Amino acid sequence: MTTSVARRSPLMLTIVVAGVLLVGFLIFAELWAEKLWFDSVSYTGVFTTQLVAQVVLFVTCFVVMAAIVGLNMLLAWRLRPSSNQPNTSAVLVRYRELLGHNLLLAILVPSLFVGLMGGVTGATTTLEVLAFLNQTPFGSSDAYFGVDIGYYVFVLPLLGDALAFGLSATVFALLGSAAVHFTTGGIGLGRQALRSQRPTPASAHLSVLAAVVLVLYGLQNLVDRNLLLVDPAGLFTGLQYTDDHARLGAKVVMAAIAFICAALFLVNAFYRRWILPVTGVVLMLVSGLILQLLYPAIVQSFQVRPNEPDKERPYMEAHIAATRKAFGIDGVKITEYAAVTQVRPGQLKEDAAALPGIRLMDPARIGPTFEQLQQVRGYYSFADILDVDRYHIEGNETDAVVAARELNLSKLPDPNWNNIHTVYTHGYGLVAAYGNRRQPGGQPEWIERDLPPTGALSPYEGRIYFGEKSTEFAIVGREEGQQPIELDTPGGGEEGREVYNVYEGSGGVPIGNLGARMLFATYFKDLNILLSDRVNSASKVLFKRTPKERVEEVAPWLTLDQNAYPAIVDERLVWILDGYTTSDSYPNSQLYSLQTLTSDAQSQNDRLQPDQAVNYLRNSVKAIVDATDGTVELYAWDEADPIMQTYAKVFPGTVKPKSEIAPELLAHLRYPEDLFKVQRYVLGRYHMTNPDSWYQQSDLWQVPVDPVNAAATDALEPPYYLSIKWPGDDAPIFSQTSVYVPRGRANLAAYLAVNAEASSPKYGELRVLRMSDTHQIDGPGQAFNAMVNDTRVAEVLRPYLNQGSAAATYGNLLTLPMGAGLLYVMPVYTQRQGTDGSYPALTYVIVRFGQSVGIGSTLQEALDRTFAGDAGVETGEQPGGTTEPPDPAQPTEPTQPTEPTQPTEPTQPTEPATPEEAAKVLLQRAEDAFVAADTALRNGDLAEYQRQVEQAQQAIQDAMEKLGR
Repeated sequence: MTTSVARRSPLMLTIVVAGVLLVGFLIFAELWAEKLWFDSVSYTGVFTTQLVAQVVLFVTCFVVMAAIVGLNMLLAWRLRPSSNQPNTSAVLVRYRELLGHNLLLAILVPSLFVGLMGGVTGATTTLEVLAFLNQTPFGSSDAYFGVDIGYYVFVLPLLGDALAFGLSATVFALLGSAAVHFTTGGIGLGRQALRSQRPTPASAHLSVLAAVVLVLYGLQNLVDRNLLLVDPAGLFTGLQYTDDHARLGAKVVMAAIAFICAALFLVNAFYRRWILPVTGVVLMLVSGLILQLLYPAIVQSFQVRPNEPDKERPYMEAHIAATRKAFGIDGVKITEYAAVTQVRPGQLKEDAAALPGIRLMDPARIGPTFEQLQQVRGYYSFADILDVDRYHIEGNETDAVVAARELNLSKLPDPNWNNIHTVYTHGYGLVAAYGNRRQPGGQPEWIERDLPPTGALSPYEGRIYFGEKSTEFAIVGREEGQQPIELDTPGGGEEGREVYNVYEGSGGVPIGNLGARMLFATYFKDLNILLSDRVNSASKVLFKRTPKERVEEVAPWLTLDQNAYPAIVDERLVWILDGYTTSDSYPNSQLYSLQTLTSDAQSQNDRLQPDQAVNYLRNSVKAIVDATDGTVELYAWDEADPIMQTYAKVFPGTVKPKSEIAPELLAHLRYPEDLFKVQRYVLGRYHMTNPDSWYQQSDLWQVPVDPVNAAATDALEPPYYLSIKWPGDDAPIFSQTSVYVPRGRANLAAYLAVNAEASSPKYGELRVLRMSDTHQIDGPGQAFNAMVNDTRVAEVLRPYLNQGSAAATYGNLLTLPMGAGLLYVMPVYTQRQGTDGSYPALTYVIVRFGQSVGIGSTLQEALDRTFAGDAGVETGEQPGGTTEPPDPAQPTEPTQPTEPTQPTEPTQPTEPATPEEAAKVLLQRAEDAFVAADTALRNGDLAEYQRQVEQAQQAIQDAMEKLGR
């Protein structure tokens, strides 16, 4: 038997050592790969600061927790009686013997286990501890205790965690020590043991531990007084009448009782009188039930509830003021707006400059159009919902609908390892279209198009190695003399062949040596990195490639906007992201779910905000990610934000000052979407500053359901980026807009807009037009129903709504303050049915002002029909809908309304004698179209290529029908 054990011992030792080495190498690979990634983006300090803090916190909390439990259990063993007590159970005698033989194991196992839990818990508070050590005062105090708000944001949560940690450690020590004392006979459970008045080491030990538990509990009660200011229970988040008159005092009384009970336990350590501390604990529990549950309930039910508006008035005032300040809506300007509903000729003459801001290209509708006309190959893709930006073209600021042409690896023709990681490494180019123009066929009029990119924004570096769809790692780089293998463009080379590229950006981690390849083969759990000949001495690996992921890594203290949008800045394609600092500890401010406040009809499941509670929000940082080399830059935007200032001290040098933002970049920055969504939600109730109105909710506003998608979902209408001219302003400004309806009603209550132009001195100014109570203005739902049910509209759209060869789709319903009232504009897109290559094309525009509705094939036509034959402005639209910016200085001539232009029917050729002959003609036509398409592709004319392909597909379909197939 002994020989067998001896033979097995070296093998077991070898297995254990190998396991330890393997785990160690896996941990090392993970950490070192992460460190190399931070090196590659020049944010090494972020990695080391967090790692050191996590290690220190883990070790400290582990040692403290394990030591408190282990040392107390060891002390309990040393305080054991010298011999077994009379009438000791045989079972306990046996347990004592086992404990004596395995003392080290019996103490170490529970101590290390609770220590591990404590260490993990401590490591999760890394950012909170770093912020506590570098905190920046807010410079303003809460309304009740006069304490700086920074105490609630940086100190109070950590103080609560520290007390909870100490209480847990002491309770575990008390339980462990009691178990040892009981096993060794130091304490008993019989009446004789409880009645004994002779102090023993065991009773003294446990009494001291119990006293420490009670002291910590008393301190928790004192700290909890401040936590009442962030308690969401009751009428609102914050201190309320019952808190002030019942719970605050109860917390102090409970702390005093706990300290008295602790003193009784300390006395019991020297004069064994268990009856006193036990009685004290029972009285404390009873007092807790009375003071913290029963008494507040009585005050709430018999004093507050019958007189709630009067009792809570001063507390509501403080709560309203704190909430408005915490969400940045305390400076909102509300103007009464007596919107007119009558129409007259020339009514829009004063608003001519705002016409270019009427965006007819809906970013949520024309994604398929971008796909069909600018995708080029099936493995390229655009975002489902496009973005809105501004560009200076021919001296004018122009609203544009933009999207980046990224790779969609799920659509590769052969998704093998080499193609995914070494060939299809990057997308290419920005596609941009005018927001208010279209081509004769209803397609967008391009600002930037094709591949390689051409247009008003070229030239620029447009290779997208880092994008929203870049979810796989890529291996790039070739040795001198090796042929490029990264697909750059599918055409444009000699004889229209593919063009290949070698990555020349500064991003990525070198993996040219064997050690690096082993490291990343382990990190990615991919053996091909070691085996592939495509990994060479010049190779780099690009990973963590999505813009959001990169910013979250270098700025873990930020919450990012759902939407990253592309822009061309200084001849480079970049991604722009908005970063928020948040807190759930701002005193007296209402707590909300960030996910709830930012969800609407255009929210996508993979981009939803986390379901976290917030009661403070600031757009503190603008983040820029270069699409080619992955460089990340952080710029302070709200430089007065104390949370941003704090983390800028935690990670010095990571956030650049606002003054370093280049003018070219500033031109593309905008007011962030999620911040505006949060503010519009909060403002729906907190525009009421009178506590009586706020309590009664007599003027409550709510965001309406998106009427265009109401049949499919009850999601809220999204806000829209538009260039609007505010009543009384001299010129239009790029803004983000939304509307309100009264609670439970469909009429319009208010119109909200924020100055979204980052270069404007009034950037971020929130303004509201409150509708007059003297007459009703239709809300979006009512306006949409009136527009689609209008007799002329129904007549024009009947061919598309009755399952014809093409179907109609409604675009975004825009609301604009024009003509001393509210103008509703909605584009209508049509799409041919039954073909794979079809896409939405802008065909009609519907306009409504007051009760007057007009529809036309152009915006001009629809406006004139709405305003009695003459809107008073010229949109500058050319035949087919292209819009040239009007000159507001020139007087406009009245335009006679015309009937909406109907799509013309193509001329029918003479029918061949037989179906076979007809099919032959059609197939020849398809072949000619395919030849023309190939020629267009070689020339880089993607629009012509798409048109010829569609013609060929239609000809083939017609030929099949002729043959009866």
